Amino acid sequence: MARTPLHLRFGRFELDEARYCLLEDGGLVAIGPKPLAILFHLARHRDRVVRKEDLLEAVWPGVTVSDDAIWQSLHKLRASLGPEGAQTIETVRGIGFRFVADARDAAAPAPAGPQAPDSAGPAFVGRESELTLLRAALRRASATGGGLALVVGEPGIGKTRLMQTLLAEAEHAGMDAREACSREGSGIPAFWLWAQVLRGYAEAWDPTALRGALGTGATALGRIAPELRDALQLELPPSADSEESRFRLFDALGGFLRRAARIRPQVILLDDLQWTDADSLSALAFLARDLRRERVLFLAAAREADVERREPLQDLVIEYAKNDALLRVRLGGLTPAEVGLLIEEQTGIRPPDEVVERLHRKAGGNPLFISQVLALAPVVEEDAADRPAGTLLAPLAGPSAVQRVASKRLAGLTPTCREALEVAACVGTEFSFALVAQAHGGERGALLEALDEGAAQGVVART
Repeated sequence: MARTPLHLRFGRFELDEARYCLLEDGGLVAIGPKPLAILFHLARHRDRVVRKEDLLEAVWPGVTVSDDAIWQSLHKLRASLGPEGAQTIETVRGIGFRFVADARDAAAPAPAGPQAPDSAGPAFVGRESELTLLRAALRRASATGGGLALVVGEPGIGKTRLMQTLLAEAEHAGMDAREACSREGSGIPAFWLWAQVLRGYAEAWDPTALRGALGTGATALGRIAPELRDALQLELPPSADSEESRFRLFDALGGFLRRAARIRPQVILLDDLQWTDADSLSALAFLARDLRRERVLFLAAAREADVERREPLQDLVIEYAKNDALLRVRLGGLTPAEVGLLIEEQTGIRPPDEVVERLHRKAGGNPLFISQVLALAPVVEEDAADRPAGTLLAPLAGPSAVQRVASKRLAGLTPTCREALEVAACVGTEFSFALVAQAHGGERGALLEALDEGAAQGVVART
């Protein structure tokens, strides 16, 4: 007898085996095939701990891979689940892994009682001038032609949040929106950025429409996007790594987006360009010429320092500027007035001017830092329910505020996590996994898990 496809809900997520996808609040989650396969296997066997050997056999059948493959895929899976990642997949040391989220059959009625609060994140404040520029770019893309809108700024300044806001507005206006995010680290395949974009089209479009828009470029693009191969059942001849094959791939990508734009205006969010591979950047530079009169807008974000010093990013900016298709938006810190609004939105307390000024000065207007400090206000001042606003908020802007926040948060972490964070802190306020792993000297899988715990508790943030 055929097995009933798995269909579960847990928190904001829905796991649907019939469509073989993970949804968050009804929207598709961009997740790789191996992390998704791990999630399905663990969810099917959530009544027990799944041994590492069984997981390897289920997800990599007939293939010999190292244990690091599991750890890397689990890390990506937990990252895709956000703060809930550590509470969804439990590692049982020395045995294996277990799906531990509170899940129910998606067909069952929702439980009665109060709904969970909206967890979309801190309030979005300010950025009116930047939004005005980017909205104008959306209107141009919808009417006559797009280009590249590049948002630059320091880590935590709000680049991704700003672009996600624009992407939602584009979808609401009837534009076809896709997104991709680069990753830091080794082993990332060439054209990874475009593989994610094409995966989005393969998941959202009807196969007949998809094949028509791909045209003769289906074979070239199918080489970099397994989801296209699966959706269209493509049989690919042996690949040829040459300058000609690269040009054919670029041309196929441009042709596909041109045909897609004639159906609906296309908006493609490309996050963290500072980590994007050179091949993906070369393809994007090619499109500056190929799509300059088409209704395609690329919304991209990168760290400002990397744009200035990384040659492929410089070449990309020059190419779009040369074709008069570049909008560059620099994102700075919030103004004192905006910091005050952020405090009021997040705490429900109207802060005194002196508190706003001090916190603005210490945080440089960085919304990520401010939000992390404010999120701990009730923890730092547990007995302050009836105290005046100035008394409640003043300690947050004081010289020991950051130390007190850090001490409260670190107290609830495991010793392994605290040790990993101590090593990371020696590297600096911004660090790469490779450098911390080298300094730590321990098992890479355990270090990944420790940093995942820190991210789940909000002590560190992926940028």
